[in-house]
Amino acid sequence: MEKELEEVKDQKHSGKLAEFRFTPDMKANVMRTIRQKETRTAQRHSRKKAGKWVPVMLTAVFLAASSAGVYSLVNQQEEDQQQTAEKKPELITPPYIPENYVFKHMHTVGELYEHIFTNSANEQNTFSYQMRKELSDDQQAGSDLMLADNLAGTYYHGEDGQSYIIWEAEGFYQVVEKQGDLKEEELFKIADSILEAKGYNSLLLENIEDTEKQEDTEAEAPDNQPDQNENKEPEENTEQDPEQNNLPPTEETEEEQEEQPEANEPEDHQQEEEPVEQGGLSRAEASGLSASSMTLFDQQLKKFDANLKHPTFKTEEEFYTEFSSIMTKQLAKKRFGYIVEEKADGLYLVATEGPIFLDTSQPYELKQTSPSEYKITQKHKSDLHGVLTIVITISKVENKWIMTDFEHQY
Repeated sequence: MEKELEEVKDQKHSGKLAEFRFTPDMKANVMRTIRQKETRTAQRHSRKKAGKWVPVMLTAVFLAASSAGVYSLVNQQEEDQQQTAEKKPELITPPYIPENYVFKHMHTVGELYEHIFTNSANEQNTFSYQMRKELSDDQQAGSDLMLADNLAGTYYHGEDGQSYIIWEAEGFYQVVEKQGDLKEEELFKIADSILEAKGYNSLLLENIEDTEKQEDTEAEAPDNQPDQNENKEPEENTEQDPEQNNLPPTEETEEEQEEQPEANEPEDHQQEEEPVEQGGLSRAEASGLSASSMTLFDQQLKKFDANLKHPTFKTEEEFYTEFSSIMTKQLAKKRFGYIVEEKADGLYLVATEGPIFLDTSQPYELKQTSPSEYKITQKHKSDLHGVLTIVITISKVENKWIMTDFEHQY
């Protein structure tokens, strides 16, 4: 460009371009052309320089992405393993609970999770629902039993009152076990309700019917057997009657007669009903209050769902009010406050040991301490609580007998 300008300048001086004028517009066009060429040259150099770094940058991005992916995969595996290790079994409350059986407590030792229920009238009769990694030594016997579609288990019935149904699911042995006088069909109904609650199509109802038929057959069997004594000739009485031999009764005979109890004498040793003053509290009324509290507690316990949530109550106060007809609200809170927990979304049951109730099958003492107060004292014995003394205070409030205190000590 400068060479061209020099030639133009020379031509001008030589007279060839004597009339030529280099205007400001022409100067501006020349400078614009120069700048455009400089810009394009700079861009070409920049692209060449950037092109050299593209492979390096792509490699760095790939390595970063690979590292992030590996870390994410390892981290996810660790989280999954941790969640699997921390996952606890779903130990639900059996939807079916036999009459007079109440929840006592949840027993957790190592990898054993267990709900225990006892008979309110006799705590020797119990049943439990267990989830455990290993079976105990006395849970190894049993015969095969089809429990549901594609689910088999074992069933054992012992003569000592122990029976159980076992199956494997959720990585645990699941056991429904009874001790005592609970009927076999009740055991089947408990297991059936658990299987149904966990989504199985239970077949145990058919087994329940078979068990009931078998028990009915066994009960009728003695009636169908011939009486072995029908054709048996009466044996001669070889013992001599003192009166027939005209001999006086011996001293030994008189002592034996004195030792024999009367035919109508009751076998149990419960304290006899004492006369009650007008307006006083009888033993039947006193024990009835305790029995009513146990019944009400059992009824409310059965309302909690598989997640241990009450369907209607939102507060602890609502739960305590259910017992207002038989005890003060303060005593209800004292007796059951540790069993229920109030949360933002409702009232929940705490899986723990159940309360102690008066056992009317064991001796107890009712004593009047004032015109408006009685106390029940009992030496309470059970497998669950051991040996302890309970004292129940019953007071007359607004002309009505209700429980006002409950104490126990070991």
